[in-house]
Amino acid sequence: MLFRSAILVVAGAVFLGLEFFVPGGIVGSIGLGLLLAATIVTWDLFGPGPAVLLLVGEVVAVAAGAYWWFQKFPESRLGRTFATTATVEDETFRHSLDPLLGKSGEVVAPCHPAGIVEIDGRRHDVVSEGDYLPAGTAVRVVAVEGVRVVVRRDSTSP
Repeated sequence: MLFRSAILVVAGAVFLGLEFFVPGGIVGSIGLGLLLAATIVTWDLFGPGPAVLLLVGEVVAVAAGAYWWFQKFPESRLGRTFATTATVEDETFRHSLDPLLGKSGEVVAPCHPAGIVEIDGRRHDVVSEGDYLPAGTAVRVVAVEGVRVVVRRDSTSP
């Protein structure tokens, strides 16, 4: 009789452990359901006293496991294998787009209002000030806000 409850508790713990490696919530939900089923079976077989003790033990074990997962696991040797320490070394992230301010270019993909403009032989994702700018339109960069480049029709071009 006790064997049934023990199997359900072990199966629930295994499923909760698998949830860490197979995220999505389904496996963890099955694990919690198995732990609840173990409590119900224990209540049915042995009464409320042992069932409440089992439930308290399950809650403490799940809370301790969650604490360990969030606080201690990332610092462990196994946890460090899951975390990346690589940094982005791409040239586009090292250089600011500020030097584009005031430069002229030509619309390659129509801006309505987002599009692509070629400036100094390089293509850039841009946003117009709200106007539709067809391909081939001469534009000038009027603002750079982080990675957002704002262009306007260049009135100085023929």
